[in-house]
Amino acid sequence: MNELRAPAAPLFLAPLRTEALAVRRGARGGEVVRIGMGPVRATAARTRLERSSSELPIVLLGFGGALSASLRAGDLVVASSCLSSDEDDAVLLPDAPSVARLLGSAALPGAVHLGPVLSTPRVLRGTRARADAAARGAIAVDMESRWCAPLSRTHPFVVVRAVVDVPGHDVVSVATPAATWKAVRSLAAATSVLRNWSPLTLNEDCKVGDH
Repeated sequence: MNELRAPAAPLFLAPLRTEALAVRRGARGGEVVRIGMGPVRATAARTRLERSSSELPIVLLGFGGALSASLRAGDLVVASSCLSSDEDDAVLLPDAPSVARLLGSAALPGAVHLGPVLSTPRVLRGTRARADAAARGAIAVDMESRWCAPLSRTHPFVVVRAVVDVPGHDVVSVATPAATWKAVRSLAAATSVLRNWSPLTLNEDCKVGDH
């Protein structure tokens, strides 16, 4: 008779210290790894994790910039796919819709959106740069997700980004401190919901509309 094993607890990845602190607050003792900022560090983290057990769920969480006027500071974006500003191909994340439904069914500080995320090698600044990025079909931008996204081919893998800056307010604007606090709260709350996430444990009856 085969013994049933409990699903593995997720491994949480966060690029920066502030993001990792927010994620640790929600993880409540779960494993959180700070991977560093940008494509080089994200690629290095992915390479290490590709050798880990394929049963390990991995969640990349952090801040992001909005490319759509419908997003507000503190909203959460679950990446349906990850694109790069330097490449044409996108990596689809098959577990994203069910995770968006799971988060959408919880009482979180911000709204939950499901859509493509574009990764760039440097901070995106200015209205023109945001417009060009949005033209690729993305609703949010970050600096790591596309380079971690190939983990979805070997592991249950999702990306959740909390919006800090929105169109018209770059990350260095006077609105940033208040927006960052909203994003921190949302990251911690999302992590708390995902502490026991696994594709095997998701309740498929929870629903959220795609935006």
